[in-house]
Amino acid sequence: MKVTQQTALKNRNSLSLPARCQRLIEIENRSDFNDLPALIKANEPVHILGGGSNTVLTQSHLPHTVITQTPPETAEQGITLEGELVLVDAGAPWPEMVHWAVNHGLGGIENLAAIPGSCGAAPIQNIGAYGVELKDVLEWVEIFDWRLGRFFTVNNAQCQFGYRNSYFKRHPEKPWIITRLAMRLRSDSPLRLHYSGVRETLIHLGHQPETASYAQVAQAITTLRAQKLPNPAILPNAGSFFKNPVISDAHYAALKHNFPALPHWPQEHGGHKISAAWLIQRLGLQNIRVGDAGFYRKHALIVVNYGQASGADVLALARYVITRVQKATDITLEVEPVCLPETI
Repeated sequence: MKVTQQTALKNRNSLSLPARCQRLIEIENRSDFNDLPALIKANEPVHILGGGSNTVLTQSHLPHTVITQTPPETAEQGITLEGELVLVDAGAPWPEMVHWAVNHGLGGIENLAAIPGSCGAAPIQNIGAYGVELKDVLEWVEIFDWRLGRFFTVNNAQCQFGYRNSYFKRHPEKPWIITRLAMRLRSDSPLRLHYSGVRETLIHLGHQPETASYAQVAQAITTLRAQKLPNPAILPNAGSFFKNPVISDAHYAALKHNFPALPHWPQEHGGHKISAAWLIQRLGLQNIRVGDAGFYRKHALIVVNYGQASGADVLALARYVITRVQKATDITLEVEPVCLPETI
């Protein structure tokens, strides 16, 4: 375990926002968890930071103790097989987990290739892409409670997964840190290629969709993501910034009069999912900047740091866009990443 004070976090968040935390605790091995109860005081503000790819540090100083988990040196070191389940340490990078699975002929998460961040952050957000969500394969999550000083598991149903949501995300006050995930990945898992562009990209890469391997699908997904999303190492960003809102049938019918070309996806239990990116573009908001915070030119859902953006810049940009969309459509956009310490 490594503990430092007044630690810079600029290199620990993918938006590259300047911030310092009161204290940083780095978990380096499993036995370190047992030391947390003695280190964390009652009512002390604590934040669990994974890869920092889904976090917006909205102020320059966080009065928090931030806890991170050092990733294993190789993917194999963080992954174990237990019967039909694949167990992975929370500190392992998610892209490496997908790479390991598809190269071992195991399917179920190939559509989630190239999503940045740690495995421990994946269930908090219920990461999803190209028609697949983590909840589709997750069996259980192991948690360490630093108040009680013990490990326990939470099953899929107890995670209360929703669209980019979970029990963990709704209850950040819990004294919990995710330590491991268990997923049921299968060698006969059916391919899910219905999402726009997946089949076409497979063919472009020289693969037949009907006989594609999990590794080939992951390659196609990685290619698609690279075409749409900026590399955080080159242009700092936190991925999709706003959720696609789900509205009622009546609300959609009313909107359609003013926005006849509005993209929508009917939902299984009623309502319509609406494209937040389309609304932002349609209302002429994609080119707006606050300081160096602005939207990516190729995708109106991606907020990027064009240079020296601060958390306050990102906060102001998001609030302005939310207000404009609300006034024009009566839709309140929800922010996808975790904002700390000030929420939007």
